[in-house]
Amino acid sequence: MEKRETLASKRLKKRMHKKETTLKYLAIVLLFGIVILFDLSSPVQADDDNLVYKVYLDQEYLGRIDNPNIIDNYLSQMTEKYFEEFLVSQVYTPDDFILVPELLKDSHVINNDEVIEKFKRNAEFKVDGFVIEIARMVFDDQQDEESEGVKKVEVIKQFNVLNRSNFESALEKYIKLFINEDEYERIMNGGELPTLKEDQSLLFNFYLDGDISIYKKQLNVNDVLKSEQEIVNYLLFQNKTVSDEKEYTIEFGDNVRKISEEQHLTVDELILLNESVPSEYTVLVPGETLNITETNPIITVIREHYLVTREVIPYERKVKYDPARYTYRPGYVSQEGVNGERLVKYLITSVNGEEMRDGGEIVESQITREPQTKIVTKGSLTSSRIGTGYFKWPTISTRINAHFGYYKPFGKTIWHSGLDIGGRRNDPIYAIDNGVVEWAGYESIGGYKVIIDHNNGYKSIYAHMNSWPLVKKGNVINKGGLIGRMGKSGRVTGVHLHLAIEKWGERVNPYYLVPRW
Repeated sequence: MEKRETLASKRLKKRMHKKETTLKYLAIVLLFGIVILFDLSSPVQADDDNLVYKVYLDQEYLGRIDNPNIIDNYLSQMTEKYFEEFLVSQVYTPDDFILVPELLKDSHVINNDEVIEKFKRNAEFKVDGFVIEIARMVFDDQQDEESEGVKKVEVIKQFNVLNRSNFESALEKYIKLFINEDEYERIMNGGELPTLKEDQSLLFNFYLDGDISIYKKQLNVNDVLKSEQEIVNYLLFQNKTVSDEKEYTIEFGDNVRKISEEQHLTVDELILLNESVPSEYTVLVPGETLNITETNPIITVIREHYLVTREVIPYERKVKYDPARYTYRPGYVSQEGVNGERLVKYLITSVNGEEMRDGGEIVESQITREPQTKIVTKGSLTSSRIGTGYFKWPTISTRINAHFGYYKPFGKTIWHSGLDIGGRRNDPIYAIDNGVVEWAGYESIGGYKVIIDHNNGYKSIYAHMNSWPLVKKGNVINKGGLIGRMGKSGRVTGVHLHLAIEKWGERVNPYYLVPRW
């Protein structure tokens, strides 16, 4: 009681420091430091029934009341409430209000209820607490062109807590949402890093992305986080309570880890959001709902952990050329490829439980089995007598008049053993590959035609030439060599080249063997 009167008296002395004010007013301090100023320049009767009081709060006029005790009672009531709510030894009442008494006049409007409501809305009660500031270094590029910029500290978040120990406990609980509790204790106690085994993840270090400053201050009771849970919620959701809840209906086959991964939450976050889920191994009941509200963390927890894993080293492929083997012969595998293996130690960084997308940094790598290269051997020996096995289109034109297989040219189904390639009379005809002319001459059906043996299992036939072929039996011919000209000799209806291909004595479809370019 005495302490409050002393504080109020000091405020009164400060406000009435000027001499003329001291001569003009007489101040009376009530129970909660209410300053009542009596104007000595005009007489005021001592009868309470004739007095009204002008109320000022923070230099703002609120109105007139006829009983100063209503404010004193309100202050008493609120002080008691905040003592019980905050469990503190001191509640600071508003120190910026004044009551000015004056004689009641007929023109005065008295409204106790309205004034006290204004007073309640604007009066500020305070308690001792702590301001938490979170800051980080930022790069300031707003410099001149010659400067490379400088780093500066920028406060990114500020909030108030009632109790420092509650904040420290809440911060630890918040960090453990992203850090395993055993690993947290090992790091905080300076324990040695255990031997890392294959396919094992082990925490190496963690830190907060930002500096935390704490200082004491008198705080508005409406802007203070009281409990540990309120602080955790604020750190995680930037609110005292979890608002805007998002729900998930449990389905058959669901478990805590599966749901948290699908909803982009950590297991600990899901547990924090749901009292019905005390651990990761809680049995979930289909049809019930879970709170899966997305988090919005204030503090970034950086987690660095090692991971050792066994990886495959893919074998390489190599082609080896045998100068004694003809190019037309297919290649063969002279050495099978075998994958190798290595043990890799990664340093992986996670931000608030989410792994960075870079896959981690390799800090160690040990090859446990060298890969064996796959070797395919191919021939490099060439000869104009032997085909390459890769064919060239035989004419200038690429128009196909008739395909390989059965078709009905005159309403009757017949077998067509090659491709009919359209063109103009005397268009050149080229050999589709290297080889030796097996036959060149004339026959009644095929007209003037040439047969080339490519000496690799393939033969090519060129029919209906315009005149006698330009090659003869026994000639060695190169791929693309001129062998005749297009015409319509033999049994035909128009100018074209009939191209047929045999593979080991059987006719095959040239369309899939000879590219048209």
